[in-house]
Amino acid sequence: MGRYPLRNLIYVASASLLALQWLILRASHLANGNPLLEAGAAGAAIFGAAFLLSWAAEAAETDIPRALAVAFLALIAVLPEYAVDMYFAWQAPHREGYTAFATANMTGGNRLLLGVGWADAAQGDYKGALVPWTELHGRNLLDSAVQEAYLAVPYAFGKLRAMASSWPAVMKPLW
Repeated sequence: MGRYPLRNLIYVASASLLALQWLILRASHLANGNPLLEAGAAGAAIFGAAFLLSWAAEAAETDIPRALAVAFLALIAVLPEYAVDMYFAWQAPHREGYTAFATANMTGGNRLLLGVGWADAAQGDYKGALVPWTELHGRNLLDSAVQEAYLAVPYAFGKLRAMASSWPAVMKPLW
């Protein structure tokens, strides 16, 4: 467990309690509809769960390749959003107004493409990072993932030491 086992155990227990307190609050109806209490408890639970996920990913890196650990972490991070997307998509034909919810909620794919590019960049594969980032071209410019991709492409070219004069020739077919 490391050099300080008791301290590490306290950290993990604290993060676990942060995550579990929201479940207890919801199951026991202690919030009584108080939105401030519910939002604060949910925020603390997300904070605790994020620590647990990051620690689990770091621990997994000792047994499996780093890229696979990051891939599992990314999958865990986006699965809840896709569950909500599927719910809205299945309810849209039966409930009025759910078509707009389904359309508005489907931005996870953009963030996933952006994340795949950053994973490639973290491995030093800037040419590979350009593939998902350039895929975001032409999508909704109000989406923060698309905006970040517009900034990430020149960053990758800079890391590749691409000549500024060659950028238009490279960018034209991609963008």
